Amino acid sequence: MYPATVQLLGHSLAGRQADGSGDLYLVLPDNAAPDLNLRIPRIKHYSATVNSVRKHKLRIAANGWPLATDRVVPNAKFCVGQKINLTSYMTPSIDDQVQKLDVEWSLPNLFVNYVESWPEGAKKYLIDWNLIFQQNTGAWWVTGGEKHPRCDWTMTFKNGQTAKVATNGRMNMHRPRIALFTNSPPYFSWITTNFFQPGIGKPYLMLGTDPGLTCTGLMQFYVQLSSDFHGVFTYTSLISMDRYKDEIPPLVGWTSTTGGDFYLDGAEKYAGLAWEVPAHGLSDRFPFTDGPGFPVGVSVAESNDAFKTYARFQPDGADSIAVTIGRADWDWVAEAYNPLGYSYENIPSNWTIMNPNVPNAILYDDTDFPMWLHVTSSIGSE
Repeated sequence: MYPATVQLLGHSLAGRQADGSGDLYLVLPDNAAPDLNLRIPRIKHYSATVNSVRKHKLRIAANGWPLATDRVVPNAKFCVGQKINLTSYMTPSIDDQVQKLDVEWSLPNLFVNYVESWPEGAKKYLIDWNLIFQQNTGAWWVTGGEKHPRCDWTMTFKNGQTAKVATNGRMNMHRPRIALFTNSPPYFSWITTNFFQPGIGKPYLMLGTDPGLTCTGLMQFYVQLSSDFHGVFTYTSLISMDRYKDEIPPLVGWTSTTGGDFYLDGAEKYAGLAWEVPAHGLSDRFPFTDGPGFPVGVSVAESNDAFKTYARFQPDGADSIAVTIGRADWDWVAEAYNPLGYSYENIPSNWTIMNPNVPNAILYDDTDFPMWLHVTSSIGSE
């Protein structure tokens, strides 16, 4: 954009009136020579001179680093989950000449720019479109690749003239990847008396054998991450639960269900665990282990549980967020019967598990944030 100081004996230029100081603003391609195309009606003899032309360029900066329009500069390499603060500015500045400025950003997918706190520790990641119309804005990206943010300015100058300019920038967004996903079968259901009530021996229907012993049969898998950025890896596990057992009359049967919804299993950081992810290399293997279970009834116990376990990465930085790198889905479906019934202190060998085997977890590429409205535990009790 070129503001030109023009002396015209008080007349207009091609229908455009210069202000009292003789300033006229032209928007031209970069390095183009300004062509004033002078026309002054009813004046046969006149002269006009351009005293000064000064070029101003609209620029974008990301986290303080100016972006180029034709390439990704070395400092414009960021990571998903990292807060990217975008600023737009004119260089040299024209703040003292602008009366009103309207700004609109166009940001490439997929991003969020607003985090809303929900009950039970949940967070909802949203796009607040009001933030798109600010001179400076910010966002978190959740997908990788080269991103081209664009910014449009509409300026109203003090002489009433308006001008529109636009620019874009190039930056690279790194997304860590799961380099290795390993199941650790076999997985199978079991009746155990060595849980929660030792000495009483109340049987539990569980995925896996007695905790504290061999711990075989539990759901176990491992994730190994490859990342160019340092950060923290965590699991967040959600459960959709549907369980039933019978009770001694006159008590009715016991049912525990989430009604098809997915609840948070325990805590956002599953089992409170988090692991360091090194930059520029492969991480260690990060284990996930779960042994869901609940007390049996008199003669029946049934479980139909589905799990979504999110593998999440959070890069360093006070304003960074944890983004999903992948999601492992797995199920625990079991039916156990003791047709004759028995007292709780009896041995669990009276029970028959109809379908003890559980299939492997399946890994999916996913960018969704885990969301829940309620919290429960995959380890049920009375």
